[in-house]
Amino acid sequence: MSKLMTRILVGAVLVAALLFGTFWSPLTCVVLYGLICGVCIWEFLGVAIKGNNSTREQIRRVYGTLVGLIPYVLTALYYGGHLEQIVLSDILVTVFLILFVSFIFELFAKAEQPFMNVAYILLAMFYIGGPMTMIQYIAFHGGGFHPGTVFGMFGLVAVNDSFAYLIGSRIGKRPFFNRISPNKTLEGFIGGVVMTMLLAPLFPYVLGELSVQHWVALAGLAAVFGTAGDLTESMFKRSMKIKDTSNILPGHGGFLDRFDALLFLVPFVAFYLSYFKPVFQ
Repeated sequence: MSKLMTRILVGAVLVAALLFGTFWSPLTCVVLYGLICGVCIWEFLGVAIKGNNSTREQIRRVYGTLVGLIPYVLTALYYGGHLEQIVLSDILVTVFLILFVSFIFELFAKAEQPFMNVAYILLAMFYIGGPMTMIQYIAFHGGGFHPGTVFGMFGLVAVNDSFAYLIGSRIGKRPFFNRISPNKTLEGFIGGVVMTMLLAPLFPYVLGELSVQHWVALAGLAAVFGTAGDLTESMFKRSMKIKDTSNILPGHGGFLDRFDALLFLVPFVAFYLSYFKPVFQ
């Protein structure tokens, strides 16, 4: 099977899994994005915390992944009715407790850069665990279940990526962040923004939940901040001197490679829906 066919097949399976998990029920939605969150953190730590793949390294990686999932799990319990209230002070106590447990682990791990290891674990919790947690806020905001809005973010990012590539590869001449991603062009970026905004009015007819003006606003956020997310992960991979975070998705790299734009987009969508769309209609 050719690389292109492998990429298409894996992409189709991934989209089908996202559709099923997101729309089938609130439980499948929470489980799906929890799994994605865990795998992305696992990949991030595997790249960021370099070592000799010893038992200590694997224990640190498992521990870091569990730490990164804490905000997601707490939020899932809250929306599932198992926690009456999540108190900010309790969460802060938990975070600081985790921090000092990490230091204790590093005392015995004999790592070359113990403080960097702790920093990467906490970064994974905020950079990956935080945005994935906000997906639950978007899905369950206002007491309902809004899978269309969640999946729509993927759709907007996909539209932006596709047209940025198509337009950039044909007429792109001016480099866009050449230091980080040499293949991106200014023409491609502008083309992606324009086409995403133009196609956004179709989303209410397919996914519903939000009005045309809100989908257009989210399209603007996806085009700008989704691109920023892609560039941020490219900056991370370049600093680590790697091409992909893993090879778990043949033809696509790792989960973090596929969901980097979403991670950056979600906080801005959550902010927009909180302040400009208090109640979904």
